[in-house]
Amino acid sequence: MGNATASLDFEISKAVIVVTEISAVDRAYNGTLEVEIDKNDTIEYTGLITGDEVGFDLSGLTGTIADANAGKDKTVKVEGSIVLTGDDAKNYSVSTPESTTVNITPATVTITPDDLSSEQYYDLPDLTYTVTGLIGDDKVETEPTLTTDADVKKTGDYTITATGATVTNSDNYIIEYATGKMAITEHKNHKVAEDGEHLHEQRIDRQ
Repeated sequence: MGNATASLDFEISKAVIVVTEISAVDRAYNGTLEVEIDKNDTIEYTGLITGDEVGFDLSGLTGTIADANAGKDKTVKVEGSIVLTGDDAKNYSVSTPESTTVNITPATVTITPDDLSSEQYYDLPDLTYTVTGLIGDDKVETEPTLTTDADVKKTGDYTITATGATVTNSDNYIIEYATGKMAITEHKNHKVAEDGEHLHEQRIDRQ
C-alpha cells in the first residue's frame, strides 16, 4: 500500500489594529468648518501583537464640524484613512475613528483708536478708530465710545481710549481695546510773556 500525502491550503488573515482615539487641533473661530487632525499627537489603539512595531500615518485624515461657531467639545467628523507603516505593517489592517472632538474658542477683535495730533488751542479733531479681527461679513454693531484726556492748552502726548463696542455674531468674539495717542503740539503763532504765562489762551475753532 503506497503512502498518501495530504496538503491543506489556508490563509492567515491580517490582525486588526483598532485606533480608539485621535485628536483634533483646538483653534479660534475663523468662520470655516474645517478642523485639523493632530498628526503629531500620540494616538490610542488596541490589537498590536507584543513585539511587533508599526507606525501610523495620519496625513490623509481631515476633519469637519457641523457649524463654524465657537464652542467646547464640538464633534468633529473624521474622513480619510490611517495608513500603517513599518516592517510589520503588512500583517495588520487598521480601523479609523469616525469622530473626535475639538474646542473652538472665540476670536479676538481689537479696537484701536487712531493716533492723532493737534496744535495748542485748536479744537481737537474727531476721534476715529480701526478694528481688526472680524471674520467674513461680521461688523461693528455698536460704535465704541472714544475719549481722550488731552489738554489743548498743554503740549504733550495724551491717551485716547475706546469702550463699549459690540459686534455682530458676538458669541464668537472677545473684544479687546488698545489705546491711541493724541499729540498736542506747540501752536506756531503762540507767544509767551516774560513771566511764562500764555498771552493767547482762547481756543480756536477749526475751519
